[in-house]
Amino acid sequence: PAIAFAPSTGTAFNIVISNNTIDTSSVGTNAKGILLSRTTDASVTGNTIKSVGNSGIVVDDTNNHIAISNNVITTPTSLGIFVASSNDVTVSNNVIRDAGGNAISVQGGADLFITDNNIKGAGRAAAATHFGIRMSTSTAGATISGNRIRKFGSGNEVLKGISITGTCTGLMISRNDIQDTGLEDLST
Repeated sequence: PAIAFAPSTGTAFNIVISNNTIDTSSVGTNAKGILLSRTTDASVTGNTIKSVGNSGIVVDDTNNHIAISNNVITTPTSLGIFVASSNDVTVSNNVIRDAGGNAISVQGGADLFITDNNIKGAGRAAAATHFGIRMSTSTAGATISGNRIRKFGSGNEVLKGISITGTCTGLMISRNDIQDTGLEDLST
């Protein structure tokens, strides 16, 4: 990754990643833009990430108290923002354009807030395969609210704007502007 906080043991604390510009020339083929792993109390804000060969921002492996806000992510080959196995994560006010896969993907974790993001043109890598926002893998206690999701307008498009699998519980989904993209909510 262009920027990474991922200790091999222990936990990194009080991380701030802000106001960086990352593009293909700075990360190389198949590299992530920003990676947080095993961190607590971190903020990723105000970054511009474009044309990375993998995902724009990745938060995985037991992170806690993370804020991802006001970033602009364009044309990542894979996911715009990926959050896995992390708790108390807020993803808000980001702009994500033309992601190859899901614009925002969440797998597992609890107490997540996905709010007020502006997403356009997710799923560019394959037609009717990816989602604007995808929540899966037993995610619990999440809020998805105030997001605006739009198709690109031609070529490969998202399958659904928001998709929640049947393993997810305790979700609140409200006030999203999904216009022509639709909602698939299989949660309990």
